[in-house]
Amino acid sequence: QCMSEDNLECTFGTLDALAEREDLNTYERAQVQNFYAFAHFGNDEISEAVQAYESILALPQEELPAGLIHQATRNLSTLYLQQDRLDEGLALFERWLDLPSVRPGPNDYQIKATVLYHLERYAEAATEIERAIQASASPSMDQYRLLYALQFQSNDQEGMVKTLETLNANWPSDQWANTLDTIELLQQGFVDARNPASGEYLPIVRVAPFYPPRAAARGLEGYVVVQYTVTQTGETEDVVVIESTSSLFDRAAVEAAEKYKYRPRVIDGVTVAVPGVTSRIIFELDD
Repeated sequence: QCMSEDNLECTFGTLDALAEREDLNTYERAQVQNFYAFAHFGNDEISEAVQAYESILALPQEELPAGLIHQATRNLSTLYLQQDRLDEGLALFERWLDLPSVRPGPNDYQIKATVLYHLERYAEAATEIERAIQASASPSMDQYRLLYALQFQSNDQEGMVKTLETLNANWPSDQWANTLDTIELLQQGFVDARNPASGEYLPIVRVAPFYPPRAAARGLEGYVVVQYTVTQTGETEDVVVIESTSSLFDRAAVEAAEKYKYRPRVIDGVTVAVPGVTSRIIFELDD
């Protein structure tokens, strides 16, 4: 009742009183920590929520129901990722995937692929996103964009062309207006795609950002407009937010834009930096 009324003083007071009781069994102690985690998460106290879930998983697992272990493991892995504890988050997420009660779906494979991408384990990430695509009734643009980014990082020219053709055929939009031009450059050779003799800057790799768990938990959608400089090597630098529907999305958007890759602008055979480039990053939840 305290939690349903958003009465934090009542919520934590009640939980503190329960936690001090010595007659609780293992399951009851776990449930107290579970409610602590929910309360802290709802109050944006992520570190405290992490500690609560860690306390659950530190209890004798054989004395806890599978559903509670399932939930605590998945939620804690998500919070680790939110804290940029990628190695810990991935290890726990893989532990969750191995639970007998878990039946991995496309979204699970995509999450794992995204984490592996950020850890620069590109070959493993490509395997996972291909699993996500194969398991999806209707593969998404984000799945193919991530596949393309991984193929780019692995210098898989043939795969890049095939993925770009799929993107252009299924999601024709301003985002892919230059796709055919990119394909032609790739067919000239991978080095030409990165270092053409002349021409305007062109997006090569754009990866969907992590969806902030707090925003997802609240059903929050929106967008962020970021601005940055495309350098002489096609990297991005000085990424800043210039417009946002919620600050919850800002960090994820900046981190995603920092990983963008471009074919750099070339003038008279010399690559030049391009300041003031903007990109709109949309955050939408799956149905």
